[in-house]
Amino acid sequence: MYRVCIGYVSGMCRECIETKKKNMRSTCIYESFIVSLQKIMIAFAQQMDWQTALYRVGSYLRHLLTARNTGGHGIHSPYLFEWVRMVMSDENSYYAWEEIEKVRAKMLADEREVAFVDYGAGRKRDSLEDGSGAAYSLEDGSKTAYSLVFSERRRVCDIAKGSLAKKQYAQMLARLVNWLGGGLTIVELGTSLGITTAYMAAMDKRNRVISYEGCPAVAEIAKANWQALGLKNIECRVGEIDVATLAKDLERVDVAFVDANHTYAGTRAYFKVLVEKVHRKSVLIVDDIHYNAEMEQAWREICADDRVTSTMDLYQMGIVFFDPDYWKRDYRLRV
Repeated sequence: MYRVCIGYVSGMCRECIETKKKNMRSTCIYESFIVSLQKIMIAFAQQMDWQTALYRVGSYLRHLLTARNTGGHGIHSPYLFEWVRMVMSDENSYYAWEEIEKVRAKMLADEREVAFVDYGAGRKRDSLEDGSGAAYSLEDGSKTAYSLVFSERRRVCDIAKGSLAKKQYAQMLARLVNWLGGGLTIVELGTSLGITTAYMAAMDKRNRVISYEGCPAVAEIAKANWQALGLKNIECRVGEIDVATLAKDLERVDVAFVDANHTYAGTRAYFKVLVEKVHRKSVLIVDDIHYNAEMEQAWREICADDRVTSTMDLYQMGIVFFDPDYWKRDYRLRV
């Protein structure tokens, strides 16, 4: 039976919460519509141009109408069915998470200004006109095919608000790492302040986490956060994330989280390197796959790649699997 509930109070109503636990096909109109309006307001608050904001609104509404909240039902692979149940739908917490969230809260309240260097899509392309950035295009493989570079002073709290993965997604990545077991090589493109990095590293100290960050000042803050959390299994590599460096650095990739250059060329360049380093049990996560039209195009081409078997579109991020035993299918799921 498919239930629809009208929640009109702040947060999802108690009936919806209880119903979701018993029936994963329940939908709350409050959760689907009001929360989407909140996302629209946040989009405009992030100083993006109106075309980008409208594009994101449209892409979110399309996802809302087409994605399914199945709780794993309808997924043919037993492994992927179990993955959805144990990784996406799991509500258990872990001891290290509370300390990591304290660090997140500290970053959100930190008003220090740092020299911020942004490689990738940046906040606005038209920022180049005022001389605050420079653009270049190189096809020789020494750098990402297309990059925008911004240099300015920004508050740590503003960086945290704009770049940190939400708690639910960071914790989902932690569950994914835990599900795959220990002794993993985890690659993160785009360290930011190191919160998501900490989640993945804290699940098993045997894992090796290699995280790349373009901005030196932000990388130093991330390192301080990891030190405060007692995490010693993270290697932070600072500087622009170019494909030549990745190809040289990496031998094997068990988990890769791509949250760096939000352009078509950048995402495709990273994928081409990482896909040569994965194996059948590897998992690739691409963040912000609906960030703009370029990212959506890159995501569609990743899904269509012959080396990719199953994919999951969670709107905020896309999950890529490579096991040939899985059916070639693209799932669109509501988290």
